Amino acid sequence: MTTEQRYEPDVLKQYEGPGITVHWEPKLCIHVSNCIRALPGVFKPDARPWVNVEAASADEIAAAIESCPTGALSYLRTDGGPQEAPESPTKVEPRPNGPLFVRGDIVKIHQNASVHVASLEPGADVTHQIGEDRGVYAYLIEGAATFADQDVATGDAAKVTEQRELRIRAREQSELILVDVPMQFEPVGIWRGRI
Repeated sequence: MTTEQRYEPDVLKQYEGPGITVHWEPKLCIHVSNCIRALPGVFKPDARPWVNVEAASADEIAAAIESCPTGALSYLRTDGGPQEAPESPTKVEPRPNGPLFVRGDIVKIHQNASVHVASLEPGADVTHQIGEDRGVYAYLIEGAATFADQDVATGDAAKVTEQRELRIRAREQSELILVDVPMQFEPVGIWRGRI
């Protein structure tokens, strides 16, 4: 698989073994290596195939997969064992200078959009760069902050268009969600040809 193919949408590898089928979605894998540390005999990145589902029990493999922070690995039990269930409530774990690890009942957005969730300490100041022909919807879940020097409080939201950035400053402990979207909508799926 070339580097480019690895990041194409809908690439899913499947590894079948006794009692379990392992699915791997390469574009989600950021190589945290929890699976390798948990079961080095099953998950061997230098081997092909890199997942050897016959090297451990279905229960052991399921437990290792559940430690994957990005959801790149998932499983289906074929032996009547418990199926993988989304973490409830959904867990979002921010990493220092890195991505957010999200586990739970996730909705995939099949558009050119990104969703950002943040928890900001009082006085924290962040700037989200907005690309050309893009816009941002920002929603303050809890707290008090400023969006582009405008005061906002719990439940307030802002739509930002025709700007190059959105500066957010927390006036108190704050949680927010920001959705970055293209300003030109390209209908897909059932919407293609209807809009």
